[in-house]
Amino acid sequence: MRSTQPSKPKATTRTRKAPSKRQLQVAARTFAPPPANNGFQYLYLPCRFRESITNVRKKVGMLGLENWRILDVYHPTTRVVALLVHNEYASTATNKLDTAGIKLINDFDPRDPINLRDIKYQDLSECEKQQKMVQIHTSHLLTAMDRMRPTVRSAVARDFIAKQWITTQAFADHIKATTSTPSQATPVDTDMDEAPQPVPAGNGEPDIEQL
Repeated sequence: MRSTQPSKPKATTRTRKAPSKRQLQVAARTFAPPPANNGFQYLYLPCRFRESITNVRKKVGMLGLENWRILDVYHPTTRVVALLVHNEYASTATNKLDTAGIKLINDFDPRDPINLRDIKYQDLSECEKQQKMVQIHTSHLLTAMDRMRPTVRSAVARDFIAKQWITTQAFADHIKATTSTPSQATPVDTDMDEAPQPVPAGNGEPDIEQL
């Protein structure tokens, strides 16, 4: 009687997907020396009206900027949008914007009381307006860092502290508060092409005060 050998399962050949250009860049950075111009900066761009952060990201992406390198996007005042990038990427981003005919606002101060446009603050003194702008700016920076990965957040926090935008104590207190009462903020994945961000008031339409 002829014995039958159990058939061997056919070996499946898996085709490994080639890494994307962005994945290769992320992998290579692991073995690169620390950049000489370490730190972060906001690039301030003029804008005709307030748009959602999603729309801003889509548009700068169409201009050639890599969204995974943009850690924060927000409107510090009317007709201005700010992009937070690493110093190492700032010149590349600036060149791409310049190619598109977009000039940065180089002398913009996010803490200037002139940026306090809300009418409910119009009766404050100049000193009180300055204090309010510092409070608003600091609050935004702390909230923006909530949406970053912990390793990125620490590096950004050190830079903000060096710029005297936040204090070590304020950052520690904020981390403690958000850890004890987790927020619903979505972390920014710095390896994603389209990192989610909260949507501000306005959805691509001009504000009445900006017309």
